[in-house]
Amino acid sequence: MVKIVQSFTTVASMSEITDWDELRETPSKFIDEICGIEPFDYQKEFIDADARHRVVASGRQVGKSRMCSWIALHEAVTNAFTQVLITAPSLRQSSMLFSTLTSEIEQSGLADEEWGIERDTQTIIEFDNGSSIHCLPTGRNGNKIRGFSADMIIVDEAAFIEDNIYEDILEPMIFATTGRLVLASTPWGKSGYYYRKFAGSEHNQEWDSLQVSSYVNPLIEESDLEEYKEGKTDSQIKREVMGEFVEDSAQFFPTSIIRPCMPGAKPKQEGDYASLGVDIAGEGDDRTVFYGVDGKGNVFLHDEVYEDMGVLEAAEYIKTLDRAYNFNKIQVDRTAIGQGTIEALAKDPKINRKYEGVYFTQQTKQTIYQRLKAALEDDALHLPQDETLRTELERIGYEKQQSGRLKLFPRGSNEKDDHVDSLALAVWGMPDFGQDAHKGRGAKTSVSGSVQPKVDRNRRPKRQTRHRNSSQLANNTRRSVGEPNSTRRRR
Repeated sequence: MVKIVQSFTTVASMSEITDWDELRETPSKFIDEICGIEPFDYQKEFIDADARHRVVASGRQVGKSRMCSWIALHEAVTNAFTQVLITAPSLRQSSMLFSTLTSEIEQSGLADEEWGIERDTQTIIEFDNGSSIHCLPTGRNGNKIRGFSADMIIVDEAAFIEDNIYEDILEPMIFATTGRLVLASTPWGKSGYYYRKFAGSEHNQEWDSLQVSSYVNPLIEESDLEEYKEGKTDSQIKREVMGEFVEDSAQFFPTSIIRPCMPGAKPKQEGDYASLGVDIAGEGDDRTVFYGVDGKGNVFLHDEVYEDMGVLEAAEYIKTLDRAYNFNKIQVDRTAIGQGTIEALAKDPKINRKYEGVYFTQQTKQTIYQRLKAALEDDALHLPQDETLRTELERIGYEKQQSGRLKLFPRGSNEKDDHVDSLALAVWGMPDFGQDAHKGRGAKTSVSGSVQPKVDRNRRPKRQTRHRNSSQLANNTRRSVGEPNSTRRRR
C-alpha cells in the first residue's frame, strides 16, 4: 500500500504526520503536507469542494492544470483500488497535464518508494495500494478511451471536446463506480456540455463551479496582463483573461435566444392551425425527422425520428401524422432523395393541397433559417427540453460569402442538422408570428452583430513557493421552393 498513508504502511520519515483522516478529507492539506505546496485560496476552494463533480472556467495561467494534477494524486493515493483517468482532446494536451502531475511527484522530495509507485510509464502510474492514474487523449471521436472504467475522470481543455464524447463515452465510464468528473478549461462559447455543466451548477448540488480571472493569481504581474490585452478583442480578453463565457461569433442561433424558448414543460398542441416540417434522410447515418408546430408556437411534435425510413415509407407516415393532427401546411425537404416522397404525396388529393416541396439552396436555407431565428428572438416558440435539438441549434455555424449570402452548416464531428431543418420547415409553413411579422423578414440581430430597428411583436513566471519539510510532502407537378431556376410562389 502507499507508504505515505498511515493506515497503510508508513515510513519513518512520515511519522510526524498523524492526522491522516484530515489529509483524506481535505485535499489542500494533503498538497500542503505531502507535496510541500500551500495552494492559493481559490485553488483550495476548488480542490476542497464537497460536490461530486467539479468544473472550473479560468483565464490563462491560473494553475488549473496544476489543480487537476493535485486532485488526481490525492484521489489515487488516499483511496485504494481507484482508477483515475486524465484526458484531453489531443495526446499532446493530455500528456502535458500528466507531465505536470509527475513533476509534482518529483519535486515533492519523496522517493517513488515513499509514494508507493510500483510502475511508472509515459501514460500510467500504478501505486502499490491498487490505484492507478492513466493518461489518454479522447481523440476526434472518443474511440481511444472507449470501454475504460474510472472512479474519477479529469478533463483538460474541456470546452473543446464534443458533446457526444461526454454523453456516449465519458459519462458511462463512471456509472458503475459512482465516479466523479472534473472539468477544466479556458471557456469558449455559450454552448456545449462543458458550458451547460458550468451554467447549471448553481441549481445542481452534484456540481461545484469556479470561475477564475488571471488577475487573481498573485504570481502574475498586472502590468503583464495589461500588455497582453493590447490588440486583443473584447471576446478574447473575456475568455482568456477573465475566464468568462462569451457568445460564439460564428454561432447562427445564439444560446441566449434558445434557452428562453425552452421553459421546461412539454409543449402541447393548443392552436387550431398546425404545420408539419419533414427532413428526409439522405445517405449514411442521416435521419428522417418530423416536427409539428401549432399557431401558438407550441412545438408539440418533435420526437418522431427514424434512421432507416425509406422515401415511400416517409410519405405514408406523413399521411398517418396528417390524419392524427390535420395539418394546414406540410413542408417537405426534397433536396436529395426527398423527391421520391414528394412524388408519392402528389398522388394523394388531400395531401396534394397541403404540401410544399422545399429545395435547400444556399439562399433558401438562409431565408428559412432566418425566419426560425426571428421566431426564437421573439420568444414566439415553445420548444421541448430536447438536448439533441438544443445541441444542433447551438452548433449551426455560418460563413459570410463574397456574394453577401451566408453559408450555414453544422459544426462539430457529428455534423447533423436534421432536427433544425425539420423545425425550420415547420416554422416556415406557419402563418406570421406577431401582428406585423412577415415570412420574408430576417432576424433582428444581423450576423455582423448590429441590431436592426426593433419591431413591436406584441408578444411575449513567478513560482508558487514550495516549502521543504523532511516529514511532509428539407410535387413533381409544380415548382418547389428553392428549386434552381424556379420562381417561388408568393407567400
